[in-house]
Amino acid sequence: MYFIELERFGWNWLTVSFLCISAITTWQYFAFAGQAAKIWDSESAEAASITQNTFRCFTTAASIVYGLMSHNLVITYTGGLTIPGLFIMWGLWKFGTPVKKDQIALIVCIIGMLLFLVPINPAWVFAGFMVVGLLPLFDQVHVLLKTKVRGVLHGGMLLTFVVKNVALTVFSFAAQEKVYMIFVPYYLAVTVWQYVLWWKYGAETETKLPRNIETAD
Repeated sequence: MYFIELERFGWNWLTVSFLCISAITTWQYFAFAGQAAKIWDSESAEAASITQNTFRCFTTAASIVYGLMSHNLVITYTGGLTIPGLFIMWGLWKFGTPVKKDQIALIVCIIGMLLFLVPINPAWVFAGFMVVGLLPLFDQVHVLLKTKVRGVLHGGMLLTFVVKNVALTVFSFAAQEKVYMIFVPYYLAVTVWQYVLWWKYGAETETKLPRNIETAD
């Protein structure tokens, strides 16, 4: 077993982006834990998209499989987010109100993972997760626009995705990782939109409250 990043380790953009993304992913482990804790402590799923977090959990799981098959350490390490992601998904399904689109998302994800067991190029399966995963990202935007509140969304976790997608964009072109080259810029645009909405509705809530009342994020 070998990994591209270790084979080409040195003074180059691949190594720089590899180290940056690894550091950001480590940050994400803490942010995911914070998001899970916020959901379970409040016993609420307000303003959080069950569809998006279901897809996110399975996409990180797919990252482990694809990362190992493509000898990509960054993608494999990202797959470790599946563990805290499971607690986020479980909490949202437990405290939220899953609807038909959430159930469909779960079925699609399970089918997608099973496709890794058939003799087809794993890059196509992972690309499928990336393509289909664009829709759940917009679902979170839709939920924020509809509720106009931050709810249980953890701003730190949203920010990690903005920062990481910037780094992944650089990494994908440095490593010539075609799946990421195609889809990560779109992920970056939507995650920025999500964070801007999260910030906007928090600011609006604060302006509506009396000055002597402090709100917890």
